[in-house]
Amino acid sequence: MIDSNYSNSALLTISKLCKTVGILCLIISIIGIIIGFYLVADNETSGFYIVIFSLIFGIIYPLISFASAEIIKLFIQIEKNTRTPELKNNEKNLNTKKYSSEESETSSISKEQNLKSINEYYANKRKS
Repeated sequence: MIDSNYSNSALLTISKLCKTVGILCLIISIIGIIIGFYLVADNETSGFYIVIFSLIFGIIYPLISFASAEIIKLFIQIEKNTRTPELKNNEKNLNTKKYSSEESETSSISKEQNLKSINEYYANKRKS
């Protein structure tokens, strides 16, 4: 899902940690349910409470941690997809024809200049 060339290792580590916590919560709740059923079989009231709390713990907390892991991955994808073209193309220069509303003004700037941003365009326009 996430491009291997894109490095955002801190967020990916947090996402994997959230999934691991979710899996641990599931395992602990399953163990709690098994222990609770053994205690219920021995007619102990504490076994009933252990089963109830293990079911609640085993449903809510893994859902929260799995959802947070997927939300972090979603934010990484959104950030990757909304990058500007110059960042996607390793800082390639923008074409000055992109600013077509001021096409007549671009003719005053020499065609040999490669402007990296709209800020440089207006800075060069101000100089001339």
